Parts: sequence; C-alpha cells; structure tokens
Amino acid sequence: MEVIALGVPMKCTYSQGNTAVTSYIKGKKVYSEVNQQGKEAFLIIKDNCMWSWSADESQGVKICSEEDFWETPKEYAQEGQASLPTEAEYYCVPSIFTDARFDLPTNINFIDTEELIEGKEQE
Repeated sequence: MEVIALGVPMKCTYSQGNTAVTSYIKGKKVYSEVNQQGKEAFLIIKDNCMWSWSADESQGVKICSEEDFWETPKEYAQEGQASLPTEAEYYCVPSIFTDARFDLPTNINFIDTEELIEGKEQE
C-alpha cells in the first residue's frame, strides 16, 4: 500500500456504493471504521495481526500471520494488478492522532483463529 510507504500518519476515506470506510494509518498500523448499509464494523491491523469486530457484537476475531500483512506474496503478485476499482472514491490526507487509536477495545472478546484451528486438530 503506497500510503504506508510514505511514512506519514494519514486519514483515508474510501467509498463505493453502500460502503464507506475511514482509516487511520501510521507506519504499519491501521485502524478502520466500516459502514456498510447502516452496519458498523471495525478493524485494527498491527504487529502482523488483524482484529475485527462489529458494533452490535461483544465478540470479534483475531487473525495473525507470520508474514507481513503489507507484503504481497510473490505467488500472488501479478503485473498490472489493480488495487482499487476505478469507480471507488479514495482520498487520503496527512493527519495527527495518537497511538491510542490502535488500542484494542476492552469490551470485545477476541477469538484467536489460530487457537481454534489448533484446538480442532487436537480433537
């Protein structure tokens, strides 16, 4: 993602159809608020992990990877691949915000997908 490569804290907005996303990006940390057809969801990416949850749930999901989320594996990289549909409205501006933006909410119970998979394998 080009915004991360700039190294400047940014606030980005993206909209397409019934979906609007506001993201705060600082280094390789991202916090996003997603509104899709009136439903609100949230996403934090940091430390090679991604946490996601919705506004009306007390449970979320945690997914971690040994690889950097921002590196496209060579087997998936293709010449000329598009990053966003051309009909999308995407806008980023430099912004000032604290690292608290990337703190996980304390009222959400995150299920670690890796632990779930390991638990099923042991059964």
